[in-house]
Amino acid sequence: MCSEISNFVDKQQFYLRLIGGLVLLTFGIRIYLTNTIKQVRNQKVNKVRSFGDFFTVLFVTISNPLTFLFFGAVFTGLGLVSHDSMNFSSIALVGGVMTGTVIWWLSLSTIINVFRYKIRLRSLWWINKIAGALISVIGIIAVLSIFFIHKTN
Repeated sequence: MCSEISNFVDKQQFYLRLIGGLVLLTFGIRIYLTNTIKQVRNQKVNKVRSFGDFFTVLFVTISNPLTFLFFGAVFTGLGLVSHDSMNFSSIALVGGVMTGTVIWWLSLSTIINVFRYKIRLRSLWWINKIAGALISVIGIIAVLSIFFIHKTN
């Protein structure tokens, strides 16, 4: 199964890079053009929906097929997956990825929560402009990298 995923990713690399790059470019432009002041005002008017937001993000993350394809391809490419899928190293690997993800998410959430009231609207405006520009540049690089793919077949 994993070798099939790896082969699929390898064969469809052109389209995956193109689509991924265009999505990043669109996302970056959208962030760059976001009206920060309008978003903050809308946030203050709406009720805080922490649990609803949490479960929405959790569902989107779990149901994202690209996550499974990515990890399957990486694990296969590194030779970490064998036909005996229930051995200890596979369980430890998945557990390690899950633990690392949870630690990263908790750390990032805590840092943002500590500094959220210290960020002014002007700073948030600059953060959006810089993040949007960087994400757009990464998208452009991903699209341009299509022309520099070296096939070793």
